[in-house]
Amino acid sequence: MRILLSLAVLSKSVSYSTSCTGTAEPTKPVPFCYNGSTDVLGFSTKALIQVNDFTAHKGHVDIFVSGVFQKYCKNLSFIHTPGTQTLNISIAKCIDTVNINAKYCSDQDKIALLVNISHLPIDPIHVSLNSSTCKHLL
Repeated sequence: MRILLSLAVLSKSVSYSTSCTGTAEPTKPVPFCYNGSTDVLGFSTKALIQVNDFTAHKGHVDIFVSGVFQKYCKNLSFIHTPGTQTLNISIAKCIDTVNINAKYCSDQDKIALLVNISHLPIDPIHVSLNSSTCKHLL
């Protein structure tokens, strides 16, 4: 459950629906990364998504989360729907009680997430992950 809360409390400063434009695909060489962090009740929580491969609208990512605890989800598959911002990330094999709607915002080169935690009575959480260097240890 801590992984869900950590993903949910990451930076809420950028809305899932605003400040996210562009439908192009990333053109930079792999691996490339996106991260975000915030302080929640005095605890720092960080997340990093590393894109390991990306060809023909499909690829694989690693997700690292650190803070009060650590979680590492390796080799999750994803699909970028051509002509849209939609990213479908297969996160269920790592975290099965969360639903994440993801967008790639090509004009800003960031990932916008909308995190729904099924077993908690809270509104969906908006998370913004910005382009960054890849660091395996947060």
